[in-house]
Amino acid sequence: MLAETDMGLQALEAIGGQPMSVPAHFDAEVHRGLRGLARRGFLSKPRLEAAVRLLAEFIAERVPLQPLLMPAHRLGDRISAPDSFYVALTQAYDCEFITCDARLARATADVIRVRLISSPSPAP
Repeated sequence: MLAETDMGLQALEAIGGQPMSVPAHFDAEVHRGLRGLARRGFLSKPRLEAAVRLLAEFIAERVPLQPLLMPAHRLGDRISAPDSFYVALTQAYDCEFITCDARLARATADVIRVRLISSPSPAP
């Protein structure tokens, strides 16, 4: 979303202006991903700067990790530790999880409601 990719724009459309909640480690994880895209040449320095500014202004509830720790831990044999906090949060809030990660969507489809964003929307 912050890098303004086709799939990110689709995710924004799927969210549809609804309030968002993310685990507290969201900012560090997204910042790491943006820097990785820049290092690999997928984001120019000006686009990286703009994306980081958008991240700093991104409106979402940052949910503390401690209450999510045990539910996240119970998911440890099926998904990564960082991802398990997103799934635990989705379970706690009984909401839909929107992701571009097909493997994560498959691994969690039996425990949460998942919407997979997988390709650009067809042109009208």
